[in-house]
Amino acid sequence: CIIFMNESTIIVGGHEFSPLIYNYDQRNGTIDFLEKLDRQETSTGRQSIGLEF
Repeated sequence: CIIFMNESTIIVGGHEFSPLIYNYDQRNGTIDFLEKLDRQETSTGRQSIGLEF
């Protein structure tokens, strides 16, 4: 699934249905990863480091 938010930002359904944000750079003609929208937290309320990789 791909959602075009505007001329330069797209959101895609990533692995395990985790939405990912990408940016299209018109000058270079490249698409760059920005961030994950869903961030899982541990039982202590802190983000798990293993989920960042």
